[in-house]
Order: sequence, then structure tokens, then C-alpha cells
Amino acid sequence: MRKLFLFFISLFSFFVFAQELTIVYTGNTFASLYPCGEYLQGGITRRATILKELREKERNIVVIEAGGFSAGSFFDEFSLNEDLDKKRTVFYLKALKKLDYDVIGLAEADFALGEEFLKKIIRKSSLDFVSTNLRLKGTHPFLIRKVDKIKIGILCLVYTSSFNWERTEKILKRYLHLLERKKVNFVILLSNLRDDLNVQIAKQFGKKINLIISTGFGIHKIFFKKIDGVIVAKPTYQGKSIRMIKFKFDREGKIIDSKFKEIKLSYEIAEDKKIKRIIPACFSDKDCYLLLKKPAKCKNKATLKAFCEEKFFKVEVITDKKCSFCTPQITEEFLKKFYSGWNFSYLDYKEKRAKVLIKKYKIKTLPAFIFPSDIEKEIFFPRISTFFKKREDKYLLKEEISGINIFLERGFIKKRIDLFFHLTDKNLLPLLKMIKKISQEKGYSLYLHFILKDKEKEFIQEETERLIAIKFLYPSKFFSYFFKRLENINSSWWVNLIEEEGMSLERIKKFIENKKVKDYLEKEKKLRKELGINRGIAILVNNCALFQLINPSYSDLEKLLEYAKKLERGKNG
Repeated sequence: MRKLFLFFISLFSFFVFAQELTIVYTGNTFASLYPCGEYLQGGITRRATILKELREKERNIVVIEAGGFSAGSFFDEFSLNEDLDKKRTVFYLKALKKLDYDVIGLAEADFALGEEFLKKIIRKSSLDFVSTNLRLKGTHPFLIRKVDKIKIGILCLVYTSSFNWERTEKILKRYLHLLERKKVNFVILLSNLRDDLNVQIAKQFGKKINLIISTGFGIHKIFFKKIDGVIVAKPTYQGKSIRMIKFKFDREGKIIDSKFKEIKLSYEIAEDKKIKRIIPACFSDKDCYLLLKKPAKCKNKATLKAFCEEKFFKVEVITDKKCSFCTPQITEEFLKKFYSGWNFSYLDYKEKRAKVLIKKYKIKTLPAFIFPSDIEKEIFFPRISTFFKKREDKYLLKEEISGINIFLERGFIKKRIDLFFHLTDKNLLPLLKMIKKISQEKGYSLYLHFILKDKEKEFIQEETERLIAIKFLYPSKFFSYFFKRLENINSSWWVNLIEEEGMSLERIKKFIENKKVKDYLEKEKKLRKELGINRGIAILVNNCALFQLINPSYSDLEKLLEYAKKLERGKNG
């Protein structure tokens, strides 16, 4: 019975003394109030939600901002100007106070807005700032926090242009000795020093320091590692996540285990409404763009009355409104994938304003999309800048993006059809037969143009060259051979077909070897480039109306030819 009693006493003692401590840390946040980066992570309101959950879950917790909290430095992506950067820093510190941060460290970046401003915000804030080697009024050279039975000492080394390691080393030794005398059993060093110096400190003072949280910049990308028993950890840039380390202690207060954890502040995390009410909705249009994922104007910026107002850009589109085959709406939908705030306004090319714009901006094809030049100031512009060409005070969409339906300066050639295609285009055979038929019935001249890719398959290249040779040498037999060949373009029975049609294989081979075929293909390539055609099946009618053909009916082709008649120069206004 006595042994059992002693066992219970021993077990009770273990639970009394065996403790856990969770250190939650951020740093190098540079007063980032809102989600940012490619995946829109971070934001002080999401951080507030997670910290609230952690405080409810963890018994012993210390929350630290390790340094680099101020806006305005070289590393601050959202720096605007001194006045706005100062305001953002003040709002950020107010938020940290609401979040019950235990300790705020300093870093070189916190002097970016001037030492006097830093002293001012420290003096006005009720947060606890620590700076061991660089004394500023209002800061503490060290801080001690008692969490349950664990006595935590916190120091902070700040890097400056006048930094001297020998002097700093002496200061560090003195305060580590002081913490030891005060019976501190867990020491955290907030270090703004280089990575190599942090490694040196860990090796030199490993028995007196348990954790180094580094806000210094260096070549090491590892954000959690152990060096001679000392954990060296780095916070995430701009507060895009919360990092923490949970320590376990034995009955004698010695660390027996430590586990690292990171919580990414992604969009799934709800915003804390209380914190949201004490910070401005925006400081700049960029903040609004990141928030709404579309260009917007930041109104009443940097105040609690700030809000984002969506921005629209007027885009003038010149086209032929009577053309049922013209499809600028396809381009419109494509552009909306990049930004939804386009306000498209359509002009008929015969209208007075359209004629003025066509002349001013030297527009040669329709449809023409004309954008205001201030789109270049928007954050989304670099993603789509290659779509445009600059013309005076406007941006015009390049023809390869807008597409081409009408050539305004090409000479009108009555009753002519040019068909551009690749030999493997879908439904080429029935379409070719239909166009040949309508050309004969309506009295149109039909010209065929073969499209070859830059890296073409060998059998397509050879077949195209044969077709060109047959077209020159045996024009009356060309379509008969071509139609039969298209029934199975991948087969190798072309030799039999040539013999069946009564054509000379040797004569065709010699013609292909002639420079004429190469010159012809080069000429065709230049024509396609001039017309902006890079794929089939495309039809050019009367040398000025260009359309992509996708399973048209005979009636559709008739309407297309009828429409193209009206484009004759002198009849288009």
C-alpha cells in the first residue's frame, strides 16, 4: 500500500513540474496589414483569428514580434511615402497591442523612418520593446516573463551601420550573466544580426541561450535548425504565416522536446472583425487590387473611413456593326480573364468619331481595340503588356490578339476567294468541296494557300510540296488528286494516285527540287504574316474581309460573300 501511495506522489509531482511552453513569433512584417504575395497570404486580421485560437488552446504561450515591424524600409514592398508609411506603422502597432503581443524586438529596418519617429512611437505605445545593445528611451535592455513555473528572459541585438561585434559580445555576456543571476531558466535572443553571427552566438553561448529568433538577412534559407542545442528560427516575410515552437520541460525544468509548426495565413482563415475595425481598409490602389483582385481606387486612404471603389476603363472598339460574322466579343471575353473592369464601347467604322480615330492612330484592320494609356499604371498591366502597341496617347491591341476581320487599306479585288489551311485541319475536305462549288456557281476565283508549321512533320512537308508541284504542272488534275488524297492524308498510297491520274512522278520530283517550290513557300509565309494568319481554316474574300471558318453551311458562305461585296472601296463610306 505504501509503494502505491509513493507512486501516486511521484506521478503527481511529474504532472506538476512537467510543463509545456509555446513560443509564437512573427518578424520582418514591415507593417504588412493586408494579405499579399502571389497567393494572398498573411494579413493582420487573419493573424488575429489564429492567435485567438492558439490562446484558447495552449496553456502557456508567449507571442513575440521579433523586429522589423516598421514600414518604409528597402524591404517594404508596400512603401508609398514617408507620411503614409508612418501612419501604417502606427496602425500596425495598435493592432499588435490589441493582439496582446508580449514582446516587440527592434531591427535595423525599424529606423527607416528616422530615429526620432521610432522613439516617438515607442514612447506613445504601451507595448514592451526590447533592445539590448542599442539603448533607446522607452525600450528595455531585457525582459523577463514568467509563464507558470517557467522564467523566460528575452534579449534583442540590433544591427546598425556602427555595429561592432566585440562591443556587442561584451554586452551580451553581461546580460546573459544577469539573467542567470535572476534564475531565468529559458532565454530567447531576438537577433537582427547576420546568419553567420547567429551561428557563432549559438556555438559560443549554447549553454545560456535556448532560442534565437533571427530577423537578419543572409544566405541561409532554412527557417528552423538546431546548432549545438540552440534552436535558430526565422519568421516569415510580411507575416504571411505564423510560426511557433512548442517546448516540453521535465520536472527539473530542462527541455526534453521541441516541435516546430507553421500556420499559413491563407484565404480560408476568417478575418477578425474587431481588428478589422481598427485598421484602414486600404492605403493605396494596390491594396484594393489585392483585396478585390481587380483594379480599384482607394478612397479616404490611410483613415478608418477608407474604402475601395472598383475602377473601370473605357475601351473603344471600332468594327463593322453590320457584320454578323465579325466576332470582337470573343476578344472581349478573352480580355476579361485578366481584368473584369473593361467598359467596352462599340463604334461603327463609318461613324465620324471612328474615322477620326482610324486616321489618328493609323488603324489598318478591324476590329480595333483602343485603350486609355493610364492602364500602364495598374498592377495587372505587366501581365498583359505584350498584348498592346503604344500609339501616341493610347494603347492599341495587337492584331494577333484582336483578330482581323476587315483590312482597311488592302486593295479590293472583286470576286476573289483565298483559302488558308493546314492539311490536317478538321473537316477540310467537305469544306473545300463546298467552297470550290460556291466559287464556280458565283463566278469567284479560288486561290489555295497551304499553312506549314515551323517544325512541320516530314510527311506533311513532303505532301505539301507535291501538291504545289501538281498545282503548277497539272492544274486540271489538281483537285481530283487533292480530294482523293484528303480522304486519307496519313496513308502512303500517293504514288498510286499519281499514276492513276496519269501524272509523271519524275517530273513532279524534279519540280520539287527546283527553287520555285521553296520560293513559293517563302512567299506564302510572308503573306500569312502580313495577314496575321497563323492557323486555318481562314478565308479572305475580295482581298479585304478575313474570317475563321468553323463548320459553315453553304448558306453561311453565301451570306459571307454577299457581305464582302459591300466592302468595295468607294462603297464603305
